[in-house]
Amino acid sequence: MCRRIAGLVRRGAARQVVVNALVQAIPSILNVLLVCLVFWLVFSIMGVTLFSGRFYSCEDSEQQLVDTSLVPDKETCESLAHLNYSWNNPTVNFDSVPAAYLALFQVVRLEHRASVHTTVSCMA
Repeated sequence: MCRRIAGLVRRGAARQVVVNALVQAIPSILNVLLVCLVFWLVFSIMGVTLFSGRFYSCEDSEQQLVDTSLVPDKETCESLAHLNYSWNNPTVNFDSVPAAYLALFQVVRLEHRASVHTTVSCMA
């Protein structure tokens, strides 16, 4: 029984050292996070400057992109409304800084990476 108590005390002391180290590392972790956020802010502002309003595309009734050689602009797409074409903006876009932050965050997390890649490649 005494050995078990001694083992718990030793493990408790080791846990306390780990917890203290983690608590002392919090300011450094926050500094790194702040630098990352500022870095992403720069790229989101650049994205808004370069891509704002350029991700709109003409889609058919099944939400499939219509070829840009057939429908090059908004007016043409809207004139083909009888074919159930609509001029839409994807959910991942760079129309504002918060939307650009979200787009960059999704790319970093590899969440919706395929949709972002498809949207950007359709622009070319």
